[in-house]
Parts: sequence; structure tokens; C-alpha cells
Amino acid sequence: MSREEARSRTPGSFGRTLALGAVAATSLPLVLCVFQRLGASGAPRESELGLGLYWVVAAACSLAATAAPRRVRAVVPFSAFVLGLMVLSLSPGLAALAVALTFVVSVARSGFLLRQPPGRALVHEAVCGAASLGLAWALYQPTVFGAALSLWGWFLVQSCFYLLVEVFPRRPRPGQGDAFEVARARLLELLGPG
Repeated sequence: MSREEARSRTPGSFGRTLALGAVAATSLPLVLCVFQRLGASGAPRESELGLGLYWVVAAACSLAATAAPRRVRAVVPFSAFVLGLMVLSLSPGLAALAVALTFVVSVARSGFLLRQPPGRALVHEAVCGAASLGLAWALYQPTVFGAALSLWGWFLVQSCFYLLVEVFPRRPRPGQGDAFEVARARLLELLGPG
């Protein structure tokens, strides 16, 4: 991703992801209330399942909020949603689900949506993943408010990923630049002096 691409994508992606986190956190109590009214007995496992399902949907929506090319904008979030459902069905608890979803979001975002170089992507995603999980863990309480605050904290740090991309954009390699300029230089070289 060039510096211009990073500038054009990051402010919108940062703002959309931050707004989505605020909406997800504020609507969580309502969604859990509806989930309990629709038939969940209110037992801890059903409440945890509802919260986990909500977290999977929110994580997939965070990927959809990324300013990515159209051809991958729908496929990658849907694939992350399916992977999230699989993780949810196998997950022993919310902590394991949060770690797995952070990994899924990281791989989808840096591997398919923004296509960063592997080393840079690993550093960016490790910093954001560890910080978002740490903040979510620190804010989590076994109440609806605690869960909403934890989800908001996770989104807050995950949205900062786009600021890291802006601060540390990929530098073009020597001899690599704008495709038009490279083609023009090659054409001029072929035409020779004159």
C-alpha cells in the first residue's frame, strides 16, 4: 500500500470503525435483552453464547467498515463471520473467543483487505491485538455494562490500527514507484535520446 492509499483509506476506516464500536457497545444491552426474551433461559451459558454471537457479528462488521477494494469488501467479512461462528461453536469461553476473533480480524485485515508486507503487518497487528485484548480484559465485568465497556475498549484499540498504518506507511522500494511513471520511464528509455 502506497502512502497515498494509506492516507485515503485510514481516516475513513478509523472513523467508521470507531463509530461502529460505539454503536456496538451502546446497543449491546438491548440486543442481550431481546436475546433473553426470545427464549434464552438466562443461564450463564446462553448469555455467554448471545454475547459471543454479538461479538462475532461486530468483528465481521468491523472488517466491512474497512475502505477496501469492492471485490473483497463483502467476501472477507463474510468469511470472517463464518470462521467466527466456527470458533464460537468450539470456544470454551469468551476469553478464548476474543483471542480467536482478534486473530481472525488481524489476518483478514492485513492479509486480504489492506495487503501489508508480512513483517510490518505482524508488528502492527501484534501491537493492536495485544493492546485491544488487554484493554478488553481490563474493562470486562460479568455484567451487561461491563461487557459493553469491554467491547467498546476492543473496538477503540482496533480502530487505532488505521492510525498506525497512517503513521508508518510502506515506503516504495528503490526503482519502484507509480506504475505510470515506471512505464513512462521505460518508454522513454526504449525511444532513446531525442
